[in-house]
Formats: sequence, C-alpha cells, structure tokens
Amino acid sequence: MQVQSLTGTKCRQAVLSCLGAAACLCAMAPVPASAQQTADEAASSSKLRPARKQPSTILATPPFTVAMTQLAGCFVVNIGSAPQDVTVTMRTDDGSPPRKGTFSLPPQGVEGTEQAVNPTQPVQISCEFQSSDVTEIRGSGAVFEASSNRPALQIIPAN
Repeated sequence: MQVQSLTGTKCRQAVLSCLGAAACLCAMAPVPASAQQTADEAASSSKLRPARKQPSTILATPPFTVAMTQLAGCFVVNIGSAPQDVTVTMRTDDGSPPRKGTFSLPPQGVEGTEQAVNPTQPVQISCEFQSSDVTEIRGSGAVFEASSNRPALQIIPAN
C-alpha cells in the first residue's frame, strides 16, 4: 500500500465544512432542565461515592472500508472554550505504519490527517483521537472518491 498526503482542497473544504457546522450545532444546543437537575444532584451526591477513575483520553472510530479508488481522512474539532492539544492517528489493517498528526486546536478549530490510500485490495481504516480532555473534542472519519473528491461515506463519529 502506498500512502501519500492528500492535497485536494475540495476534499478538505467539504470535511471541514461538515465538522465546523456540527461543532457549531453542538455548542449552541441548550441543556435541558432535567439534565441540569440531574447534574446538580450528581454533584451533591458525589461526596458519598468513591472517587472515579481518570476519564479516557482516547476517542476512536469503528473500522471503515476504503476501496482502491478512494481517499480517507480523520478529522477533529475542538468544541470547548480553551485550546486543546490533540493527536490524530489513522490505522490500517494491512500492517502499514500508523499515520499521526499532532495539533493545537483553538476553540472551534478543525484539523485532520488526510491520506491517499492506494491498496491492491480494500483496506480497513480506523481513526484515534487522543487529548487530555476528550469531552471537549469530536472526531470523525470520512471517505472520498479519489477521482472527484466527492464524499463516498460522509462521517463516522468517534466515541
């Protein structure tokens, strides 16, 4: 498998546009009163419970298939109000070394690792997003047709 950096601006613009819109919608969503009440109750009863384990620092997508004629990308958006340092890792099931990128994302910033994948057969790819606070980021994987930069598989959310 050959791995090359993807420079298609149309591909990048399409993904960044989708993630930017998703980030804005998440940031503007109101918190239901019942959720706030539940959060308040949980905070007051936390003194009675033992301390929780440290939260996970990694989000990951499920594996998704990329055909010989397609491109893939892993993208992350910071939905928080403070900058986040994020490492994005794209892994394949064919034994190729993982592709990594580390970014300092400003609030509402979007970044990603894009790759041209030219396998001799379809390959499974997954994306990992590592940060000190994954509650403040959202990540996804996307697949595009190499010939046209049109989305083939829009968004695969990380959780």
